[in-house]
Amino acid sequence: MCEKNFVRYMNIQRGNFFAITTSPIAMVFAGVAILVIVYSVYNQSKINKRAAANAAKENA
Repeated sequence: MCEKNFVRYMNIQRGNFFAITTSPIAMVFAGVAILVIVYSVYNQSKINKRAAANAAKENA
């Protein structure tokens, strides 16, 4: 279903993928997606640092 809608959108826009950036709702979703990705990368790096510190503490 999602693929059908994407193909329909691309046909309407005549192949211009970046026409979606003119929609405020699409930009909100894109912004939220970027924030979620950045937060998850940041959170994972914190977890890795904490695990490395605990491993170093146990080995010392």
